[in-house]
Amino acid sequence: MKKSTTHYKRFLVALVMCFMFLWAPSQTVNISGTVINSNGDLISDALIRLKKYPDILTYSAANGTFNLSSIPSGIGDIPENEKCIIENGIIKVFCENEPVRIDVYDITGKLLKNIVNLKSLSGYHDFTIGNIVIINSSLLILRVNIGQDYFNYKYFSNSDGVSSAHSAENTARNLKKNTLATIDTLLISHNSYQTKRIALSSYSLSLGDVLLTSAVAENFVFNGGTLQDLINANSNLNFGNLEINGSLEIPSSESSVTIHATNITLNRSIYLEYPTCSPYFDGPDLTLNATGDVIINAGINLDGHSGKGETASSTCNSCYGTDGGNLTINAANIYVNNRLSAGGGSGSYSYISSSMKCGCSGGDAGKINLFAVHQLNINQDGTDLDVDGGDGGTGSLDCGNGAEGKEGLVDFSGQNIIVAESGGDMNMYDYHAQMLDYEKLTVNGSVCFQEELNHRNNYGSWYMSFTSGFKDWLEDLYVLCLGEPSSVIISLSASDPNADLDLYLISEDMKTTIGESIGATSNENISTAVLTAGKYFIAVSYADDGKPYSTNYALKLKQ
Repeated sequence: MKKSTTHYKRFLVALVMCFMFLWAPSQTVNISGTVINSNGDLISDALIRLKKYPDILTYSAANGTFNLSSIPSGIGDIPENEKCIIENGIIKVFCENEPVRIDVYDITGKLLKNIVNLKSLSGYHDFTIGNIVIINSSLLILRVNIGQDYFNYKYFSNSDGVSSAHSAENTARNLKKNTLATIDTLLISHNSYQTKRIALSSYSLSLGDVLLTSAVAENFVFNGGTLQDLINANSNLNFGNLEINGSLEIPSSESSVTIHATNITLNRSIYLEYPTCSPYFDGPDLTLNATGDVIINAGINLDGHSGKGETASSTCNSCYGTDGGNLTINAANIYVNNRLSAGGGSGSYSYISSSMKCGCSGGDAGKINLFAVHQLNINQDGTDLDVDGGDGGTGSLDCGNGAEGKEGLVDFSGQNIIVAESGGDMNMYDYHAQMLDYEKLTVNGSVCFQEELNHRNNYGSWYMSFTSGFKDWLEDLYVLCLGEPSSVIISLSASDPNADLDLYLISEDMKTTIGESIGATSNENISTAVLTAGKYFIAVSYADDGKPYSTNYALKLKQ
């Protein structure tokens, strides 16, 4: 579930009269050119259209020429002070593929209602303020964010809800770079070529020759930069062998990003860029599709944004954590050698009054999907799959702490799935446990007496207590994710036939032992009745704690 809650503090708003809702006059479209390829050949049947007005389109002729001509209603430059107008309880906005968020606050800055929160919207749209229940004041503040422009309005309400605006402030803060001259984008597409995007400063242009690049996937080495830099290399994000040797920054305002390639090798990280000021966004979804191999040697971080404390002096903070994005990798073979993270952002706090501090909720985690046709290897070195919900912020006793975000899940597929123990002896702690999907897979691990000696009695380590007084310290912990109700079959076999291993299946809160196999043998098995969907811990232990014993083992699910 995606959150939509963002909390702003007090705004300084002056009273001014509302303006009439008048759009700029229409303009004639007259754009011409000739479509060619790198050999100078003329390209026919290329589709030419406007991004903001997709119904205005034409095709290139046999000689490659085109003339996009129309007199549409409503086309025109939209002044900043007309991007948002209020009339009779209706919010009228004009957007150009921009994120839009509309919130209503009381005079203390308390969030009363979120009207809309969208990552991308284009064209003219109307939104209704609707009825809002408030206490102690009839004055409301309406906050409208369109892209990086914001608009503040003062409203008065009556007992039936919000009335028409008596006064408003319409103040735009333009933080965009070099965008004022761009009124639209011309898109030229053809099945054999990459889509061409041309920024328009006018609807009357002669473009001359327009060069299209072949859509045949070519090998590419990315040496770092933004998503737009990668798009500039191939507008369809379709490559041959793609090697990412420099970090790739994806704007959090993107809803989703899909990269296609024959093979993908990630040697530097992929991460999200969040705006300095709220509204912060949920993490976008990232999909990597390869017909061959995907090799992950550097981390992918789709974590949500952590909240920032809201005080009387804060100007652009939001105390709520946002949700992590979903990561999906589809390939013939997948090799994961580094950390994949789709966790929720942590919540912070907000001062409702000078003496009341309220914790804000953390964001929900996304999902990690690793879908291999043949081989899925989740290797040991630095590997961790993180789908933890964001921690709630800390509040005072009179208001309380924020809620923790929902945990995410992992989903695996492949003919042969091999998972390596992650974290060495650190996975005695529950928060270092490797995530496992309940698929047919094998985990290769090891247990050593030194593990529990290093961490015995430390916070976060666990043991099983027996009536005899014996404590069996748990050396290795794994998190088993059940996406749906299922019975569970787990087997454990040690490389050393003389080793005495124990195997446990434990509830997520570590309070209930659901299954155990504790014979004095090197092989153990657990089989359960149908369990509810959710998370469980699998624990592996060398029963002879404190003795200089160790062994490798194979932990198998569904086998």
